[in-house]
Amino acid sequence: MSKFFLVLGLFLATQLSSQDNSGLIQFSGNTLLSFNDSVETVAFVTIKNKSRRSSAYSGPDGFFSLVVRGGDTIEFSSVGFKKSILIIPENLKRDRFFATQPMIRDTNRLEAVVIVPWKNVEELKRAVLDLNISEGDLVIAYQNLQYERWTQIRDGMMPSLAENRAGYLQQHNQDNLRQSTGLMPVNNIANPFAWAEFIEFLGRNKKKKKTVDTDKY
Repeated sequence: MSKFFLVLGLFLATQLSSQDNSGLIQFSGNTLLSFNDSVETVAFVTIKNKSRRSSAYSGPDGFFSLVVRGGDTIEFSSVGFKKSILIIPENLKRDRFFATQPMIRDTNRLEAVVIVPWKNVEELKRAVLDLNISEGDLVIAYQNLQYERWTQIRDGMMPSLAENRAGYLQQHNQDNLRQSTGLMPVNNIANPFAWAEFIEFLGRNKKKKKTVDTDKY
């Protein structure tokens, strides 16, 4: 009697095993990216069978392979690419199915982030107040401020006698050069642009002179 049940159990297990293996399909393919009329492989793409809770990964050459059934839903996902879905066709005549899955890039733009060594504004204020500035840095900063001040005073000063003499000699030499080459000096008496420039020059010098006189007190 025990032998009968043993043979019956083996027969039922064989039948169940044959039923479970029926309809299995070896699904293989490549994950590729089409860009500028060229095709590139996409490596390490996750291929998940959402119908059977099984998954696989594509290799460095983009090739993958996993066991599926007809009608299963396959999801392809990878960082930097959009998720895509492929449904295995039903009623396949063969137990093998090959497909090339195109991958589409997915660009995510993140907002700019400024990284600072302080948690909040209060810590920043405390760090500025606790900042230990050396005496040498203070002297350099003071000298820089004085340099800017002396630059403003220099720009507001009237030309010296030597500078006027140098300008007169330069103008005289240019006039002599024009006469020696037969070119007459340009007469700007009737030139409205020259008069406008002259009036602006007088106003600017008057304003600078007033500023220098005020600084004396």
